[in-house]
Amino acid sequence: MSQLYTYGGLCELVAAGQLFNYVFEVNRNYQLYERFGIEGYPVLRMRFTQNFSRGHFDVYLPNESEILIPQRDSI
Repeated sequence: MSQLYTYGGLCELVAAGQLFNYVFEVNRNYQLYERFGIEGYPVLRMRFTQNFSRGHFDVYLPNESEILIPQRDSI
């Protein structure tokens, strides 16, 4: 799944949710379809298109203007 032109399905997302420190949310038809991973970790959102046998995942990227960057206290 991490290489170009390498495809995976829902079972790979279930495994990724157990292996990596992320929660994967899959949206289909504008609704939350499934959620994999351990609560409390950062969320990665994806859209699933087409039907289940020939579907495709698109990754939703956050709007950069809405990302909060923590400020460090000066010493």
